[in-house]
Amino acid sequence: FNTYAQDMLDPTSELYRGQSDGVLLAVLARDLGPAFTDARAPVETAAATAATLGDLVAAFRAHSRSPLLIQGLEVPAAGGAERSGAVLVNARLAELSRAVPAVHLLDYQALIERHGVDGWNDERNWTTSRMPLANASLIHLAQAWLRFVVPIAGHSCKALVTDLDNTLWGGVI
Repeated sequence: FNTYAQDMLDPTSELYRGQSDGVLLAVLARDLGPAFTDARAPVETAAATAATLGDLVAAFRAHSRSPLLIQGLEVPAAGGAERSGAVLVNARLAELSRAVPAVHLLDYQALIERHGVDGWNDERNWTTSRMPLANASLIHLAQAWLRFVVPIAGHSCKALVTDLDNTLWGGVI
């Protein structure tokens, strides 16, 4: 429970026993600790958090060839240290997903905005089960992850449809 950092840094952890089909890293800003929202030095604390996440990705890549799926942070609507910190961390995660092989990033903030910020979270769920999402949001999150998982698992197909006989457009080749 909340031991993702230890598991990713320890080459003997259960995470690295066997070859998994993929690993999902979904960390919430509220789980990053009070230093993440330190109003006295928001840029420095966010940069340190981003560096730590970068170290975790590097450690994972050093010990596993499995795809790593990372969920970006939710960006709070209110301004301040937490908002600027989440934006900075998300930018760093985007860089990592482009630079490190088999690392994929879910733009969590865009997903939330697409389905409605107001109803996305449910504090009752957080209090009772440490699950911050509203029940209705879970299906949207699962569908978003499936957009990564299905192609990684090799279950996607591609089709090239052509019209060469004047059926859909004017012309014959």
